Amino acid sequence: VGKVRPEPVRDAPVGILGVSRSGTTLLKEMLDQHPSLAIPPESYFIPQLWDRHGEWPDPERFVTDIGRLARVREWGVTPADVRERISERPSFADAIRAIYQAYADTRGRPRFGDKTPAYMQRLDVLERAFPDAQYVHLVRDGRDAGLSFIEMRRRPRFNWARPRSLAAFAALWRREVEGARRFGRELAPGRYLELRYEDLVADPELTLRELCG
Repeated sequence: VGKVRPEPVRDAPVGILGVSRSGTTLLKEMLDQHPSLAIPPESYFIPQLWDRHGEWPDPERFVTDIGRLARVREWGVTPADVRERISERPSFADAIRAIYQAYADTRGRPRFGDKTPAYMQRLDVLERAFPDAQYVHLVRDGRDAGLSFIEMRRRPRFNWARPRSLAAFAALWRREVEGARRFGRELAPGRYLELRYEDLVADPELTLRELCG
């Protein structure tokens, strides 16, 4: 699959896509060093909020729900921070943007992003949350990703992690990589860039310069 160069979009969110164990945390930490971009720790809550509130959330109910999310509290974002950034008739995208913009504002950054590998299974909802996002899909050789998965499963903290076998992980890798590529072609044309993990670690400076460009 060839790379698709996204058209420049000023201040658009940056969505990092990738199968678990593909180096997305490394890429997130690198991009988070940019003085104009803030990418918080993994969020997990976007599908949950979509399922609860839909396309046109009630702002008061939405903000109340935000107050229950431990992840948002860990980001240092309060319900009041979110409420002051939401209009009286917000779309789902507006409401989600308010959360991330509040986080970015606390760090003095104009632009924000997200890196949550679990969203590889809910890309349709991710696009509803960030309809103008520029997506970077980090793809790591499935064999190395599988070895990393096995090593992770050996650690007591993660030995419960799913999938439960290497074969299941391989099937997941293929399904999610193909799904993200299809997403890039069909739902995010011009806003999707595929990046190889191996290129990133072999020459990070050159790869990041091309990515930022």
